[in-house]
Amino acid sequence: MRTEVQYAVATLADEDYQDQVWVKGVFPRDPYLYDFDAACHMLLDDADIMDESDRLIGAILRDEREVGVLRCLGETLLTLIDDISAVGTFEDARRSSKWPPVVAAAKEASKVIGRPLEFP
Repeated sequence: MRTEVQYAVATLADEDYQDQVWVKGVFPRDPYLYDFDAACHMLLDDADIMDESDRLIGAILRDEREVGVLRCLGETLLTLIDDISAVGTFEDARRSSKWPPVVAAAKEASKVIGRPLEFP
């Protein structure tokens, strides 16, 4: 699960990746289905990064610092989703004024939790 969280964070932090994969549809391998929705669902639903830190530490995250940066990212994602709605697309997200804080929070989180060994 930690690797999946790292991957989701890396996709939200990497604007070149977003442009190539989410906008242009140039996939790093076939089959490849990791889109904007998958990144959001991984963080907010599957890993539930907004949950209590005692459940996350040891299971997915290493310490409170990792919890903090992921919660910050989660808060910016939730603000974005409120702005574009739960059915908003990546194009909607990118046009939103709430998108730059998501990318910034993801970049900070990626520095703290690290990138997955294989990306993409």
